[in-house]
Amino acid sequence: MSVPRTRLSRVPSTLTVVVVVILIHHQAHALAHSHTAVADGQMGTDANPGKNHGALLPIPPETDSATVVGTACPAGFTDHAPGYWANPFPDFRAHPSAVDHQNGTVSLCAAKCLAFQRRRRRGAPSTESAAVEHLGVGKCVGFEVYGDTVPSDAACYLYLGSLDPPFVALQPPTMCCVSNGYTPPPPPPPPPPPPQRGRTSGHPFPRIGNCWGADPWISTEAWDYVGFPNMTDATWGHYSVLFINPFDSCCYTQQMSSWTSMVKSIKAVNPQAVVLATFHATEIWGADLVNENRWLPDHCLVRNADGSVCSWWEGLVFTNNLFLPECFEAAVNNALRPLPDLIAAGVDGVFLDGVVPYSVGCTAVDVNCTAPECPTIPNPPNPAALEAEWAALYLAWFAALKAQHPQLLWVNNLVDSLQPALMTASNGRQYEGTDGMGLNQVFTGALSITDRIAETRLWSTRAAQPNYVLTNMNADVEGVSWRLGRWQNLVEGGEMLRLMTDFRKMRFGLGVTLMTNGYFSNDLGGGWYGQPTYYSEYAVNLGQAVADPVLAFVMSRGYAGAPQEVWTREFDHGFVVVSSLASVNFTLDLPAALRGKLRLPNSSSDLIRLTDQREAPAWQLVVDNDLPGQAGVAARLQQSPARRGGGVGPPPVTAPPCKCSAAAPACCPHGANRDMDWWADPARRAGFRQVSGNWTTVSDEGQSHQVGSTFAVSFAVPGQLPQGEPPQFEAAFHFVAPSTDMFSFSVTAVDVHLYPATNAATVCLRLANATLLRERSSCIASGTVDQRGGGVPRDGRWQRALTAAPLAFNQSYEFAITWNPMRGGYAVADAVLIESQTLYHSASGVLADDSVVIGPMDSRIFLKT
Repeated sequence: MSVPRTRLSRVPSTLTVVVVVILIHHQAHALAHSHTAVADGQMGTDANPGKNHGALLPIPPETDSATVVGTACPAGFTDHAPGYWANPFPDFRAHPSAVDHQNGTVSLCAAKCLAFQRRRRRGAPSTESAAVEHLGVGKCVGFEVYGDTVPSDAACYLYLGSLDPPFVALQPPTMCCVSNGYTPPPPPPPPPPPPQRGRTSGHPFPRIGNCWGADPWISTEAWDYVGFPNMTDATWGHYSVLFINPFDSCCYTQQMSSWTSMVKSIKAVNPQAVVLATFHATEIWGADLVNENRWLPDHCLVRNADGSVCSWWEGLVFTNNLFLPECFEAAVNNALRPLPDLIAAGVDGVFLDGVVPYSVGCTAVDVNCTAPECPTIPNPPNPAALEAEWAALYLAWFAALKAQHPQLLWVNNLVDSLQPALMTASNGRQYEGTDGMGLNQVFTGALSITDRIAETRLWSTRAAQPNYVLTNMNADVEGVSWRLGRWQNLVEGGEMLRLMTDFRKMRFGLGVTLMTNGYFSNDLGGGWYGQPTYYSEYAVNLGQAVADPVLAFVMSRGYAGAPQEVWTREFDHGFVVVSSLASVNFTLDLPAALRGKLRLPNSSSDLIRLTDQREAPAWQLVVDNDLPGQAGVAARLQQSPARRGGGVGPPPVTAPPCKCSAAAPACCPHGANRDMDWWADPARRAGFRQVSGNWTTVSDEGQSHQVGSTFAVSFAVPGQLPQGEPPQFEAAFHFVAPSTDMFSFSVTAVDVHLYPATNAATVCLRLANATLLRERSSCIASGTVDQRGGGVPRDGRWQRALTAAPLAFNQSYEFAITWNPMRGGYAVADAVLIESQTLYHSASGVLADDSVVIGPMDSRIFLKT
């Protein structure tokens, strides 16, 4: 059955505990109290403005013309200083038209309070009490008569269940009376001051978080499957902030012993770790609706006007209709059930996931529709009013939890539109990488570092304290639609290793986050957060920041719209530089006080958690087949710049004319043969070309775990082919060497499915201008790659093709893959990884120069000596 078609306001009165910070002065209070109310038993809007809209309880037929002034509280009540608390009923702020002027004397308001108590005891609540019955509030514990010089403008307010702080004092003729036996709560302590600018406190830097990795549902065998051996509960103690996740809210109680054991282990290893338990108030999964797990009534899913259920996240998720009191209650009770055990184990608060608009995934939402067939609404509710009420219901959800567990922290994963309403009441937010203000947006150039710093600072200065903002850098995972699901459906071990060792992208995200007071996590993102990766940068101890970040350089025009910038920040034990310049180096003159006092970090020895995880090389380039190159000579290539530490990025813009100066060091030439100079030349490019043969391009629909969206196979469409000599198939990846060093080359182990791969593809490293066949036979290094098996799972991992090949700085090269017709199967060309043998953290001793060079889209951590 569908519910009645009249839309009633059902925001619970207890939400005012956290919703309202009362700054209303006497005049505003008087103005709000001066609205006309409706007659007894009537709610909503009435066409007759003379109707009374407030006294919904029948009051004993007595007359009382006395004013408030000089009137004492009646028997059963104790005098209190004049004023009002945060939870008046009716609430003049949320429902000014419902103010009760009819009972605006002490005796009438007291009688109304007593009548409300009697009706609750008889078990027959009135219409008015039914509006708050679903919250389980207690009896009327006090009342306020707001006085006025005009007696007819006086108003009666009840306080149900409690007197919620803060208390706002008013002058007579306002009067307050408290039920005998009820003790008003003491005033709360003053809120902590906003975070101090400059020097920080709290967790030391770098602040590393983990979202949903600490999940008992992911067994040690599952972690091993995706490349993380030797996992234990204590492993998760390496992180400062953790969101533990049951994946489905239904399932906390099923593995409570596992949850409590994990939390205790985390706290034993790291007593300062902040552990938040994930809950869903509105994000509903299929497992929540299974009979043995069900915690939500059948009619609680938000529907469209035609009765169809609204769904989102590829149709896997539904929305709980908090507008319905029984559905709101279910969300509260579902969180309250496991919290005592979790808190006893050491959980510090809740992480509310899926904080979304009420209309998400809907085509024509109808919040009153609870069945497949719903009548048409004659006057649909106002969307703006519903949105405000929806946000208030999220606040009320946490208020109900906090009423029983006052120490709880509250962090959200929310949409931007709900942030203003929830920010002041919550302790932080998760920013997924692909959010509008996420780190991936900074990495692509759509958002500036300045914008990301400002967003985190907004939380640190306006949100509840302490404050925890987690920013994720998400990996580039193609084919998201077929990957949605759980764990092994998303990524396999080899691809996990490939994605999590995109060192430059990780460093850039960490560097940006270090310019803020937030927490950082490097993840796959989307369907699976929380990989227990560990990098040398995580192992350093920077201590606290000693100053705000400093903008060292800005280029007004970026390749995706945002300014390109260089920022620095000093810490107790170190100094950090991050650059979002797309294709040029930046030479930073160190502050005078730090010259001769900085060194690079050592390589970390704590890399045991990721199978085959290696130290970051000084240079790491990925060139993908999705980057077409020009045919012929590749000495001056025209495609996207290969950028250190990861894939080939977006094309650079032409920098505005600039002159070499201390204020613009990026415009200054450098000494000859300095490593990294090659980045400053925008003509340096990398790309892919098909040298010979009509290669077949295969998309990601085959779930092949390739880099980018396609890969190439040396398959010719069947047809008339010349007799005798077989066709030639050769493809080449071209690039410019960033330094003189020994380099290794790897190709992706792609699962080619319908195309049986060759077990002997020929690879050749040669000069890029070796265009003639006889010149191409002169390989600097060559070998064969078994692309069919060779003991390597075809799961997208990097498969070594060449080791220790010499390259010369500033020279153009090609890495060619050729099909051998004398062997079975087809050659595959997807991407090539080029890594220097010299490591990123290989330097030792104090920096000799007074300046440091930062590569494009990268960051550097320096330690003080």
